[in-house]
Amino acid sequence: MKKPSFFIRAGLLFAFTLIVGIATAADREPSPEEISHFIQELILYSPRVTDLAIFDNTLFLSWGRVGRESEGSGVTGLQILDIKDPAAPKLLWSEKGTDTTFTLVIEENRAFIAGDSKMEGRKLGCLKVLNIEDPSSPELLGKVEFEEEPLHLAVANGVACVAGYTKLIIIDLNDIAAPRVVASHEEHMPPKSRFLPRFIVGLEVHSHYYIYGLAIDGSHVYVGSNRVLYALDISTLSAPQNVGLYKINGWVTWLLVENGIACVGVAHHKRTFPFSDIFDVGSRELILLDVKDLKNPRLLKKVKVPKGALEYGFSAGIVYASDSDKVYAYDVRDAWSSQKKPLPVTSSGAVNKETLVIPSGGGCKIFDIKEPLSPRLITTYQVKED
Repeated sequence: MKKPSFFIRAGLLFAFTLIVGIATAADREPSPEEISHFIQELILYSPRVTDLAIFDNTLFLSWGRVGRESEGSGVTGLQILDIKDPAAPKLLWSEKGTDTTFTLVIEENRAFIAGDSKMEGRKLGCLKVLNIEDPSSPELLGKVEFEEEPLHLAVANGVACVAGYTKLIIIDLNDIAAPRVVASHEEHMPPKSRFLPRFIVGLEVHSHYYIYGLAIDGSHVYVGSNRVLYALDISTLSAPQNVGLYKINGWVTWLLVENGIACVGVAHHKRTFPFSDIFDVGSRELILLDVKDLKNPRLLKKVKVPKGALEYGFSAGIVYASDSDKVYAYDVRDAWSSQKKPLPVTSSGAVNKETLVIPSGGGCKIFDIKEPLSPRLITTYQVKED
């Protein structure tokens, strides 16, 4: 007798599972309205972490969610936590509002927060600078607005660079009370996509103009986009100059440049539908480049990383790549030692010498990295609105 086809067997299994589920459910089935309300509360109206940063033993966490009808707009927030004891994070300060926070950078006792704000019906990009000497009572030091929605932020040497959808904004921070935009740069910015938004129900959708990585090293800004990494000389802030471009077979998903060495997270994608912008993840890898000669960057190393790796962190020559379940550690210190360059002392992402924090839905997971190559989950933290 011929065996049933795969699809018939799969259909029978689904029907059996559905019948068992209904039979074991409560006496009354939920109505479509109740199911819809449950999904909205669970997914739409639950906070989602948008970015994380660590300074010493203090964790900075931004979050956002869709607004309910009674609220009129989305709700966002910023929380500051003491993680001196990583197993028991302690909330120090919390603020909730409608300004969206996209990215955070911590430099010494200052927090730089890039997002958008709604002013008189217009949606503007903005950069805020907070004094965080007392993390339990941050103080606004300065703010600047610009006509661009910020997606990535890099800060170093008195300069902030904000990557938007169509341009790169360069901000002079010498007067921290009055930051000012001194230049914007559009050359080499990929054209806008004419298709779908960036993410849609589990499929990665890649708009051609989206910037995924931004870093400052010395007097140069490095920008990673789809299939290209390019560099700008910002010795003269008001007149940035293109000085190098490196083609990459894939999308840049993360970027760190330190002491002339670039760590680049790259995703290789397969087009899901012909002539569309919808892609499925093929593979991911970590590429290390010597960018001392900006006109001719040299490949030093390639490392395969898990297909699901979406978040990256860096500390003392160790790269941490995480998917939804696990953190993977990669020792890349030889990239600096082989070029006789000092090992970076700064970190990237929410990581310090002993603790790594990665976003996880409406909260975060905290890992112990005292053994750098063997991250160990300590606890999880869930965002709670005030």
